[in-house]
Amino acid sequence: MNFLSIFTSPTSSLAGILYPMAFGIVLATCIVVFNKQTIGKLVKKLFDERASNEETAKTLAELGFERNKLVKNSLKEGSILRKVVKVAPSDDEGADDRYYIPDECLHRAETLYCPDGSSIITIILALIIVIALCVILLALVPELVQLVKNVGNKFKSL
Repeated sequence: MNFLSIFTSPTSSLAGILYPMAFGIVLATCIVVFNKQTIGKLVKKLFDERASNEETAKTLAELGFERNKLVKNSLKEGSILRKVVKVAPSDDEGADDRYYIPDECLHRAETLYCPDGSSIITIILALIIVIALCVILLALVPELVQLVKNVGNKFKSL
């Protein structure tokens, strides 16, 4: 099987490549928007409260996230969020954890989690663009392959 037959076969392997890629792009867009809209609210709140060191650290209750299980899961030890959001050591054993974003992590936190510019519109636009690209590629690639075959046949006949 040569390279050109992959694109011109009746089962269209091109669709088998494009559809999973399109699904992956849309899924990745949804995950990024979700992270920026949920986790980003915690990071933005820590920015707003100026929690930048152990003395100014805030608990989830003080930030209004005491019941948000997604935020609590994201703050588990070893998570990506914990690389930018640090825990202030507590003197009391039963005290709630207090969180802050140190100055050296501010830029990374803002880049990864700032919710500005990410919304449901981003997901819709990504979906429209990916569908349009898939339709265009599914329509054009077989035609381009046929054109290349025709040109190749013309050169062979010379």
